[in-house]
Amino acid sequence: MNTILEKQLLRWAANQPVDADLDSADDTAQRILDAALAQFRLLGLRRSSMDTIARRAGLGRVTIYRRFSNKEALVEAVLVREIQRSLNAIRSALEPLQSVEEAIECGLVMGLKIAREDALIAQLMAVEPEDVVMLLTVHAGPILALGSRFVASLIAKAQHDQLIDPYPPQPVAELVARLAHSLLLTPSGGLPLADDVQVRAFARSTIVPLLMHGTPCHSATQA
Repeated sequence: MNTILEKQLLRWAANQPVDADLDSADDTAQRILDAALAQFRLLGLRRSSMDTIARRAGLGRVTIYRRFSNKEALVEAVLVREIQRSLNAIRSALEPLQSVEEAIECGLVMGLKIAREDALIAQLMAVEPEDVVMLLTVHAGPILALGSRFVASLIAKAQHDQLIDPYPPQPVAELVARLAHSLLLTPSGGLPLADDVQVRAFARSTIVPLLMHGTPCHSATQA
């Protein structure tokens, strides 16, 4: 198991901050993060060293260590920035939509597309497949916790705006995160979910009612 990756995900799943604005970091820090991301995509995490990242960035090792104390800190910063960018992209795509139903459908489709097409994940699968498979299955708890927290935050905002029914967000958010995780790992099954149109139809018939009203148990409690 890639301990660096799992360690950072466990920290974030424990509600430690993941929203540091790394996109607004200084130019040198961005240069380092861009070089590290390119190196991780090329060779994976294990085979990428601080020296090779420094050479790719065209900077000295001392400059890198002034901003990132060790490789784990740099890996964390890269992953946080990529997660932040993905979540911001989803939020931005949902804001102009006219209805909650459309936003739910779009959010599921976009989240799956980002995860399936992410170049870093694809390359890690190519060079460190055992670690990634373990991370996405046996050790997927932290990833599910991150997804659950994100969905819960969207539910809470929609409830605050009185767009969906009031109910406890966290159980429903975890259920949605687990469904999305299953769709990501196993897109084919009893239902046709091979493309965006089919995923939208699935979201419309199942995820939309769930997020709009909660579970029957929650509805009964509210009543």
